[in-house]
Amino acid sequence: MEGNQGGPRAMASTFSSSSSDGDSRTAPLDGLRVVEIGSFLACPLTARHLLDLGASVTAVVRPESARGQRAELAWRPETTRALRSGKDVVTLDLKSPAGQEALDELFVAADAVVVGFAPAVCRRLRLTAERVHEVNPRAVLAHLPGFATGDAERSKIEAWEASILAEAGVFRDMGINRQLAGKLA
Repeated sequence: MEGNQGGPRAMASTFSSSSSDGDSRTAPLDGLRVVEIGSFLACPLTARHLLDLGASVTAVVRPESARGQRAELAWRPETTRALRSGKDVVTLDLKSPAGQEALDELFVAADAVVVGFAPAVCRRLRLTAERVHEVNPRAVLAHLPGFATGDAERSKIEAWEASILAEAGVFRDMGINRQLAGKLA
């Protein structure tokens, strides 16, 4: 993130001000603790916005040896760096008992948990509202699956940006050749 003067905390500090009448305001989410568990864009970007609004964010990432982690790190490393900047990054193997125990410790202190995995992955890794609330009843869970879990037609679709855009109809009228051939997107 070239040219970022002072990092994310500098941005959060733009919310802090002191007027001549002694009124002092802080960032809207100052003091809130967020646990981020997800990959690629939706979850880390959501947590990034919360960080920029003053929350402290702990990003849980997979060990480099985990399936898919190397590919994820290789995909736009500058984006990954920007999304992780200012966050506490913790590497946990959520498939292990030790990783699950460490995750529970993070949940105890969390005000919010942002999860960006598909529903089946969440069930497999025990990243459910029931589990979060069992550990910390006051924590808010935000699950970002891409498509509604109750949508029988779309819930199994991987929520890549292109899939979401296609389902939203963005690609419907792209190109005169497609229109001339009578092909729907």
